[in-house]
Amino acid sequence: MAEPAESLKAMSETTIIQPQESVTSEKQLGPGSEIPGDIKAPAGTLGATLKDARLVNTQSVGQNAVPATRKQAPWPQPMKSADMTGGVTYEWLKDVTSRLTTLEGGKTKDESKKTDTKDEAPIIQSLKTEPKVRDCNWEEFKNRYSPEEATFAIEVLLAGDDLRGEMGEEQLRRLPTDKRDELIESSRKKPLKKPPVDQRPDSHRLERVRINSTAVLSFLGAITGEPSGTEKPFTFLRPFRTLIHFHDRLEEEFAELEGVFEENSRLQQGSVEEAPLNTAEDRAAISGGESRDNAERGELPSQGSTITTDTPKPAAKLASQEQPVEDNTSSQKKPGLFKMKDIGLDGYMEIKCYMEFARARLLPTYRRFEGKDHSQRLKIRFDELWSLYRIGELVFSPEDSKTKSWAVEARNSRSLAGRPKSRRLWRLYYISPDTVDWTVENLEGKGGNLRRSGVEKNGSMRLYAYYIDYNGVSYTGAGRIWTIKRFEGEKDVTKLELYPTRFEKDYEITISRMVESGKKFQDLLLSSETAVQHDGWTLTHDPVGEQLDDEDGKTTAEYVDSDVIIDFHEAYQTNPSWRPNFSYFIKPTFESETTYDEFAIIQWSGPDRSKQTGKSTEIVLSFDDVNSLQSSKFLDVDNFIGDPDARPTEIRQARRRLYGEDLALLPSRMFVYSLRNRKFINADVQNLKSIEVVLDPFGDLKIEEPHKRLIRSVVQDHFDKKSVQRQLRAQDIEPLEQDFIRGKGKGLVIMLHGAPGVGKTATAEAIASAHRKPLFAITCGDLGIDPREVESTLSEIFRLANLWDCILLLDEAEIFLSRREKKDDNLQRNALVSIFLRTLEYYPGILFLTTNRVGVLDEALNSRVHMSIYFRHLDAEQTMALFDMNLKRSEMIAEQRAMSTKEPPLLIKAEEIRGFALTHFAKHAGGPGGLGTWWNGRQIRNAFQIATSLAYADARDQKDDEKRYLGREHFDQVLQAMEEYTQYRQDLLHKTDDDLAADREERYSRVGGDNSGRRESPRYGPIMSQKPVPTAIGHFDSTAAQYEASTGGCTRELAQLLLDVPQLQSIYQSGATVLDNACGTGIVAQEIILRAHRTNANVPKIHAVDPAPNMVEISRKKLDALGVPTTSSTAVMPGEKLEFQNEMFTHSITNLGILFFTDGDAGAKEIYRTLKPGGVAVVTSWAVLGYLQVIRPAQSAVRPDDPPFKLPIPEKWFDPAFVGKCLKDGGFANVTISESIVHYGAPSVEDLLGLILNSFKMLWKDWSEEEQSKFHQVAR
Repeated sequence: MAEPAESLKAMSETTIIQPQESVTSEKQLGPGSEIPGDIKAPAGTLGATLKDARLVNTQSVGQNAVPATRKQAPWPQPMKSADMTGGVTYEWLKDVTSRLTTLEGGKTKDESKKTDTKDEAPIIQSLKTEPKVRDCNWEEFKNRYSPEEATFAIEVLLAGDDLRGEMGEEQLRRLPTDKRDELIESSRKKPLKKPPVDQRPDSHRLERVRINSTAVLSFLGAITGEPSGTEKPFTFLRPFRTLIHFHDRLEEEFAELEGVFEENSRLQQGSVEEAPLNTAEDRAAISGGESRDNAERGELPSQGSTITTDTPKPAAKLASQEQPVEDNTSSQKKPGLFKMKDIGLDGYMEIKCYMEFARARLLPTYRRFEGKDHSQRLKIRFDELWSLYRIGELVFSPEDSKTKSWAVEARNSRSLAGRPKSRRLWRLYYISPDTVDWTVENLEGKGGNLRRSGVEKNGSMRLYAYYIDYNGVSYTGAGRIWTIKRFEGEKDVTKLELYPTRFEKDYEITISRMVESGKKFQDLLLSSETAVQHDGWTLTHDPVGEQLDDEDGKTTAEYVDSDVIIDFHEAYQTNPSWRPNFSYFIKPTFESETTYDEFAIIQWSGPDRSKQTGKSTEIVLSFDDVNSLQSSKFLDVDNFIGDPDARPTEIRQARRRLYGEDLALLPSRMFVYSLRNRKFINADVQNLKSIEVVLDPFGDLKIEEPHKRLIRSVVQDHFDKKSVQRQLRAQDIEPLEQDFIRGKGKGLVIMLHGAPGVGKTATAEAIASAHRKPLFAITCGDLGIDPREVESTLSEIFRLANLWDCILLLDEAEIFLSRREKKDDNLQRNALVSIFLRTLEYYPGILFLTTNRVGVLDEALNSRVHMSIYFRHLDAEQTMALFDMNLKRSEMIAEQRAMSTKEPPLLIKAEEIRGFALTHFAKHAGGPGGLGTWWNGRQIRNAFQIATSLAYADARDQKDDEKRYLGREHFDQVLQAMEEYTQYRQDLLHKTDDDLAADREERYSRVGGDNSGRRESPRYGPIMSQKPVPTAIGHFDSTAAQYEASTGGCTRELAQLLLDVPQLQSIYQSGATVLDNACGTGIVAQEIILRAHRTNANVPKIHAVDPAPNMVEISRKKLDALGVPTTSSTAVMPGEKLEFQNEMFTHSITNLGILFFTDGDAGAKEIYRTLKPGGVAVVTSWAVLGYLQVIRPAQSAVRPDDPPFKLPIPEKWFDPAFVGKCLKDGGFANVTISESIVHYGAPSVEDLLGLILNSFKMLWKDWSEEEQSKFHQVAR
């Protein structure tokens, strides 16, 4: 226990102020005087009677910010007169004397009028607070006219329509009259804009909340950190972020208090432990175990008393604390923040009063916009903005007028190219609120500013938000800042720069669309295939809406239909301006500020303000920095906007998946490299899709099988070696190379040379498709002509191609690889060739070179190229394969088009078109008088496109569904146009293109003739011989018009005999389907139809095929004239390779055809394959040729040394047993052989002889006239 002198000293600092007239004590007190039972104190001064020498002292809350306590005098209480010893009496009298001396030294009301008009009011005033809330206007908030007004635990400033005007009026009222009039006069010269009248029911909004209760201050300080170490009145400014932010934590702590004080029914007054004292002096002044019974007996200062402590003037601003306050918003308990024993029952009631006030009046304002959406057209004041937003939530930015106009135009017309797609969805991560202009200056001093009525023009709120983008390594937030300037009155929520998504109409649908777009963005980014297909217009604006310039400084939208490579990193390297504003928001440091409000609270003697009886200052939380706490809490769980180094490793991984709202925040554009345009473009994700997988790309490649196998083998081995090398490097093992020079000769260079359109480019495309690699095609136009430019561009293209593991294709390679010469004017070209050859040496990837002028290439290329492959002109088989492929695609295109147009599909007459192909190939590519070559691959494709257009044009003109077909007539029109140009060019140059290429030594020219006339070249493989050997197909095709006449009727007679075979009588039954194999001019099919007409029998379905196009054409015309069923057909088709499904025919007739097949065994197997089980097949062949009995004797008579004339038919086919074995080997088990005699005849012997001689002119066309005459004579 401290010495009494120390307690007396603490009391002597207390000054008693009397607001009323002074009253003299009735009894003089002095040392040794008898102490009466009652001492009358001046009224309203001590606030309690000194009964039985008992004195209660109440210390006010001062700047030292210690809890309000009752300090006791250093004598026992209560005391009787008999108890007062000499020492105690002396101390008591000394204290009372000191107090009375202070009172006598004070001025009365009348005396103060005689002195200076400026009262010296005390600085701080305080009374015991009560659990009540007081609503004030500005005058009431800063002035108190009765002691009761100082007892409210909480005071609230309600702002009216013109709070600034109220503040200014109060400033003026505190001035002397002369200075006040001067300021009023000067302010009249400045026009003011009156603030709008607020019509809302809650127009008198909470502007400030002052906490006077020390218990509440202690409670708030323990949880929020504000106030920190003070018990002075503490004021919070709108929008009361601190109180709202920590409210849930306060509720948790209050629940514990409530459990103690509310649920314990045994609580009685005085049962709560006295609040601990903060100083040694306080603790010394209390005797052990004493309770609060004095206060509870009403011996506290009365409401009329004011107790002040003279303290030093505070500093202008105080930092709330040195270290950031931990955000205690979580439900996890923080022990020791606030202890129940720190307060009493009165303190609890005041805390309870605050909690009820916060629930009823603070939270509803903050939560006013929760649960609201677009269905309510809400308006908001600027001062309420903080209550609208929540950090971490999704927000929309409204479409500006430009974006809306583009959208309307796009809906009213076609989709606009490159239209800006501004980002509308963002995630809020930080709010920088407006700084409240709360200070009101005293005008007595210099430089004070008068608050004038009007509208606050300055001030703004800044909102920080981000969307998610890809930085080339991982997903990262791309931030943007919006500034909402202070506005008058109210504004629609959706008119703000940002607003929560729920206020957007159909926001769920909008976000759902954005999620789908984000999924596509993510799927494309995470796909194992870096190459995708782009088909659409490029974008010219970034997700934020800013214009993007490409590497050439252009912003024009382009329509790009090309395979593209997704690569953000390379795009940012090439176009740095494309890089979004990736933000890395470091956790902010919590730094709130408190300030003493110099515009004091004045205690007046009454409403007339005749005298100041007290003055106090309050501490204002001028900057709460709650947004830093909220943002820090958000950054703890956010993976995109925070410091990337602080993120978990798995979060930084590039190939992680996003879900939910994160997908909606992804952009709708990707940075891709267009392989066709050879540059980076800004692509809309809706224009991107995976490249369609071709199951067997080599199946559609119509080149020679040895070439296919060779190319596929070397390419596959190259990729296998690269895979092995990557594995070795992963193990820190340097892989060995064939070349001892590091980095040299690691690539694979393949040169494809040959005539145009024979499959060179298609081969490179097929290789890329087969290995799922992008095809990077470049031409001379992409590289330029300046050597430095070529080297730079070529190196960059090679780098990108190797980076993306592309198949590189250089078309028209002869431009940069032509033979170098010594002429001065060729120095630049020589430099280009040298650059290209050196670059080839070190390229590690696969490069295809194509050229149709192989003769002009530089010889140094031979050693740089790993493999060269010669592509010949298309032969008949390749030509037909290309026609078949295009026919299938035409059928699929027609069906797809019909589905879209809802019209009947275009009928593709495939057999007619095949017949056209074979007919004209034989005519142009090798027949007598032919043009040397026929259509190449590109020309065939072009012909199909043009012919299809003609077919649709005919269908539109005739408007008849039966006329909707693509047939031979359309290809005839295309051929006629193309032949006119080809013939004109040949007439002009007097040579074909092949001949010209050969003359220029650019390409070897093949001699016209049928493809079967090829001979093997030691260097180039099969080429055409000078004297082609005729084939059976070529012979019959060239003599098709005279065929039936040359047979002397034997072929038709044989067909008629076949129909008498008992097994073929079922041919006229319903459902019969007949194959007329090797039909020639259609004699068998004609006889079937004619007999059906004669006997009124059913005409079966007949499919007539033959490898000779002209034969098929004649057959088609004859059958059309007889009227065959619409399900029947004619087609150019070799019997060795029938293009019919298995088990299709009930009857199969091969009349005099199998002996002319190039592969009779294969023909027999095809007959068996296409015949239904139980079906009948008839095959005929010659056993003896009667006309040879005329020709051979005549030949022997003229040229006895020549071998006997033979037809180009193997002798084995004249053996019936061989034919039977061939059919059995083909699959037939029951084979019956029979013989028939048919006649080779004419009207007369002379006609018969002439027929024979004219049919075999090839026998004697080289004979002399004398020999021919003798031959004719002997034959007769």
